[in-house]
Amino acid sequence: MKAILPNGEEIDPTYHGAGYHGTSLDPEYVFKHGFTARGSDRRLLEHVLNNSQSAFRGTTASANVCSENAQGAVYWAEIDGWVYEIVSACWNVEKELEGRVPTPSGYGNSPHKGELEAAIPGEVRPHQIRMASKVIGKHGRLRASEWHFNKSFRKP
Repeated sequence: MKAILPNGEEIDPTYHGAGYHGTSLDPEYVFKHGFTARGSDRRLLEHVLNNSQSAFRGTTASANVCSENAQGAVYWAEIDGWVYEIVSACWNVEKELEGRVPTPSGYGNSPHKGELEAAIPGEVRPHQIRMASKVIGKHGRLRASEWHFNKSFRKP
């Protein structure tokens, strides 16, 4: 799969690695079924703008990030939700959109600069999910708790 930049150029993934995704789905389901694709729109900017038909799923470089802005995997999952470590092809959203987003005065960067988001293909198979952690609230912040490993995980 290739992502599409605002100018129509198709690009390969930036890297292959691990990222963290937060959701309300529990590991009993996710370790068995993975995550289904949401849509087929491969435009990276539209993904960042929360397009419901995006072919991508958002991940962050760390399970616990950016508490000031309530951004990151634990904040997407909320208390009692789950954070998953997923190993996949990744597009570094800020890097790939830098200087490529049309604005009235020329070109700018990702509209959500500072989120540290990597976009991955929306469909995630069970063997790509390394582990899961329940989200808890502690000292007024959300964080990942004990990690549970997925027996179906296979190193790429």
